[in-house]
Amino acid sequence: MQHVTEPRNWPVLVISLKDDSDRRTRIKARLDALGIPFSFLDAIDGRSGLAEHFEVLVDRSAARERLKGREMTDAELACALSHRSAYEHILSSSVEGAVILEDDAHPTSRLRSFLDNRAFRRGDLMLLDHGQIIPWFGRWHRLPGGGIALPVGFKANYATGYSLSRRGAETLLEATTPVSMTADWPLDLRKLGALACLPRQVRRSNGHVEASHIEQSRKHSFAAWRQQR
Repeated sequence: MQHVTEPRNWPVLVISLKDDSDRRTRIKARLDALGIPFSFLDAIDGRSGLAEHFEVLVDRSAARERLKGREMTDAELACALSHRSAYEHILSSSVEGAVILEDDAHPTSRLRSFLDNRAFRRGDLMLLDHGQIIPWFGRWHRLPGGGIALPVGFKANYATGYSLSRRGAETLLEATTPVSMTADWPLDLRKLGALACLPRQVRRSNGHVEASHIEQSRKHSFAAWRQQR
């Protein structure tokens, strides 16, 4: 059995619905196989609608405007709120930062190297998984343990896995008070000097078994939006 050692200073947090035992079992097996200790962070459940007490933390009107008239679904709002709770967790702890994963993440062996070599110290926000990124002018970084990190433009897809410093958590918490955008991402990423890691340390699930909980509601929202246009 591979010996498990604690990555120095930066814990790994996995955002997961408390009752989703299948996903929790899968992500635990993946991280255990890599010798990466972690903690679950209970996600906010929006599958049957957003609980009323969360409404004070969201701005549906602003979200509609930012999404050019499309309604942000309760599941999308819950996802963004779950990531917001991760920012709060970092700031309420004594840690310098954390690595945040969604429970459908597929961590690779490169993630272990990223943690062991403390490569997370290269930036306040480092995208371990990403899609459709727009590279930005700036210095790219060679990562200890292998790979590079490129500056990211204003937008990128996926919040499957990322590292976040305390400064990054403060900036993202401010940008999500209230929540008015999807979890990926609520602000111009250039403000955080975000970096995208290549090759990716984490990959998102592309299988039907682990399809995103929010995907179906998002499809209905897009369909309604198109009919109105």
